[in-house]
Amino acid sequence: MDKTTDEIAVRQPGFVPIDIAHEISLRLKFSPEQFAKIKKGLVSHAMEEKWEIFFENDWLYFHRSWTGHGIYRAKIRKSRDGGYYISEFLAERNVKKYKVTDDKEDIDKFKYLIFWGLLKEDVRSTLFNKVGSDINKISSAWSTFGSMFISKSDTEKYSAKNDDLGKEQEYTRDNIIENQRHWRRELYGSFHLAPESDNVDGLKAGCKLRLAAEPDNRNDSYAVAIYYGERKLGYVPADLSEGISKLLNYGHNDVFEAAIIEIDDKANLDERIYIEITIKDKKGRND
Repeated sequence: MDKTTDEIAVRQPGFVPIDIAHEISLRLKFSPEQFAKIKKGLVSHAMEEKWEIFFENDWLYFHRSWTGHGIYRAKIRKSRDGGYYISEFLAERNVKKYKVTDDKEDIDKFKYLIFWGLLKEDVRSTLFNKVGSDINKISSAWSTFGSMFISKSDTEKYSAKNDDLGKEQEYTRDNIIENQRHWRRELYGSFHLAPESDNVDGLKAGCKLRLAAEPDNRNDSYAVAIYYGERKLGYVPADLSEGISKLLNYGHNDVFEAAIIEIDDKANLDERIYIEITIKDKKGRND
């Protein structure tokens, strides 16, 4: 959340427009000062930053940063009093790309993205109250908002029930990531992957994967791509990739084993594939 305030977001080549647009009734008003901030949008710099937001021709566009899929767009008009307001609000309703179908949930998410993501008005208490101590809701909030939910500089802690441990556990940003429902981490662990396309044909639990460092990646010099054969599936999350990247760049390609542990073709695209990465010791055992 501490990005350069002068950076202006623009449409990127990989952005995919909303497929099935659903109009939702919403009226929000903004001052000229707020609108000036909103127009700058939001640029994603790391994989834990889940949204790209940009303003173009009176429309504000919201895209998922990993897949490029458009989720929301809102038309902003100038009012007679000199302020601004949202005159149209559209949400994706193609459930293959975005599984939410509840208008109120979309309105809540949209307001969160506007007021916290763009205006930097800390409204997270409403989300914290909503997720409470339910680890599955905490996990879902991280999956939806990433570092916009809880960032590296945050010190908030939550007490939540960890079903694997069978007891209450205190959660901070780092162990929220580690203890997500689908992230049963050990040394490197498991994570949900946003594939570069919605085609999961031929993929199934147990498929072995290949990791490849991308030191020349313009977004992250520690980026690590995940391949199934010659087919690129996506990337290792940024909070895991640095250590893996360094070892791969030093030629230790045989240290890691990666495999698909679960496929859910009904889930959101960025929650569809679950990957496990293990590290081997010198005797070939997995930690």
